[in-house]
Amino acid sequence: MQDLTQYPSITPELIDRGHARRMGHLENYFALSSRQKLYTNFSMYCELNEACSKDQLVYAIRSICLKYPTLIHTVVPKNLPNSEEFYSSQEYLSKPWPVHDFIKVIDHLEIDDILMNNQPEYASLVAQLEDLFVHNGFKYSKEMAEILSPVAIPYCHQGRPNWRLICLPEEDRSTEKWRRFIFVSNHCSSDGSSAINFFKELVNELDDEPEKISNSTTVFDYAADHLQLNKLPKPIEERIDFKPPLSYIPRYLINSFISSSFGYRSPGGHTTAVDEIRDS
Repeated sequence: MQDLTQYPSITPELIDRGHARRMGHLENYFALSSRQKLYTNFSMYCELNEACSKDQLVYAIRSICLKYPTLIHTVVPKNLPNSEEFYSSQEYLSKPWPVHDFIKVIDHLEIDDILMNNQPEYASLVAQLEDLFVHNGFKYSKEMAEILSPVAIPYCHQGRPNWRLICLPEEDRSTEKWRRFIFVSNHCSSDGSSAINFFKELVNELDDEPEKISNSTTVFDYAADHLQLNKLPKPIEERIDFKPPLSYIPRYLINSFISSSFGYRSPGGHTTAVDEIRDS
């Protein structure tokens, strides 16, 4: 029986259904990197052949999320809502914590929880991106990636997932459809391949959408949808055998000796948090 004292939102029922579990080592690493402000985000641009409406986007993303619940998960830290204070306290910093925190699927998700265009905290950034995109002749550029680079998607927001979508404007500014998107994620449980797969799935769902779709803005509601939801996948280290063959050990020892004795060592200082770099 797991001790859930520090995680009131995690229930045995969620765990039994496969909709909550402990983080894997790699997931925990990126959560730590986000918490220590050593990492911000990765992003990927995609352009579809045909534009889609908001209703179509809700339908497609909902279908994808039911198949791949990683897209609707969040990290559940210890001692919510006072987790930030806890992780900077002596209680936490004075000893190792070998048992990782949890991830769980979000209780309720609206399309505006995903679209950065409709989130006030990103209004200025999205406006910059849109203006630059139009100025570039509706082409994505490295300058847009640079504008996005400081954005840190919260890794433990209890009502929003670890990724966002930005809808870029069309040449016809009066239309309420989009075909150019930017996927932005904090990397806790996704990477570049995940972004590619998301856009592939998005295209497939848009191609196969029924004639009539709902005009609901709800992407997911756990109480109503949990029976349709797949289980969270196991951590990657439980699905891939990382144990090297015995023949690798001599090569590892020799390489370690060469690296430690003759390898390059940076004369730089300690690793600096992202926000300290921006403020300097």
